[in-house]
Amino acid sequence: MPPSVLKAGQDRNGTPHTMGRGTLGIDAKISTADTEGAIFLWEITVAEKSGPPRHVHYYQDEWFFVVQGEFVAEIGGTMYFLSPGDSILLPRGVTHAYAHVSDGVGKMLAAVFPAQTFEQFLEESRLAGPKATPKEIDELFQKHGMKEVGPPIDVASLKRASPK
Repeated sequence: MPPSVLKAGQDRNGTPHTMGRGTLGIDAKISTADTEGAIFLWEITVAEKSGPPRHVHYYQDEWFFVVQGEFVAEIGGTMYFLSPGDSILLPRGVTHAYAHVSDGVGKMLAAVFPAQTFEQFLEESRLAGPKATPKEIDELFQKHGMKEVGPPIDVASLKRASPK
């Protein structure tokens, strides 16, 4: 496969995605097909102080690298505050969530490995749209080896004390 160059704001497949009822922008940078399923890497753009619900990936590890803004990641009940240049590995099988917590726009690079069907999950979520029912969302998570297990992080109630 030839090298693939993407300019800022471009999606590898030409179809930007959103999640979280449209609050999280997702641009694929390395698609599952590029690596024969080894990794899927995307850029997350968040304009609000928000993030996805708590969830579990049963078969994939996930990695975040903060590019802009500040984020918090909750892994197994422990909060980790992240600034630009920080990264964190979220092991499979552990409940996690993240949220953008600073003013302005936040950006992170994120990856799952092995990629499995995560990219298809994003596409099916996009097609389901913000009007998907809780039952439809639950079925979509289950189909792709994940489970939603709780609400998003309550950014308003966070106390900034990160473990070392």
